[in-house]
Parts: sequence; structure tokens; C-alpha cells
Amino acid sequence: MTLNSTGTSKPDFSSFAPALALLKYFEKKYKCSNLCKPGLFFWSLNLDAGIPESSNYCLKYLISSIGDNYKYLAITFVVCGGMLLVVLFF
Repeated sequence: MTLNSTGTSKPDFSSFAPALALLKYFEKKYKCSNLCKPGLFFWSLNLDAGIPESSNYCLKYLISSIGDNYKYLAITFVVCGGMLLVVLFF
């Protein structure tokens, strides 16, 4: 927390900026709201966009867009872990 000009404390939300930027990106691209459960409103879209649908949350789009990119990395880790187990026991 930091102090403002009147000497009272105010919260520092600078660490929240990357998460908010990610949420804004997914809201604009997929018109979804929040990550796990849809909210009552959008963080970045205008009120003209209406109320978010109850089944349209951003986590499913995040998983689908990132999941394919890390599939081969996960396979590599499993293979390397298996090789290390073999070396450890033999």
C-alpha cells in the first residue's frame, strides 16, 4: 500500500495489470466474462455489449488457445522424466 497526498493509504494494483490485460484480450476476442465463473458485467467492454451469458467464461478459451502450444512440451517432460528414472535405477 502507498500513501496518497492526504496521508491515507491506497492499494497498489500495479501487479494486477498483466492479468487485467489478459482478461481484456479474451473479453474482446470471445465476448466472455471472468475466468472461472461469468460475472455480472464485463471488465473492459461497454455496457452496450449487454450482460454476459451464464455459460460463457474465459477459462475454456484460455485452455483451448494455450493447451495446444504446450502439448509437445509436456510430452518432452514425460519422456525426459522416464529417461531419468531409468538412469537412476540402472
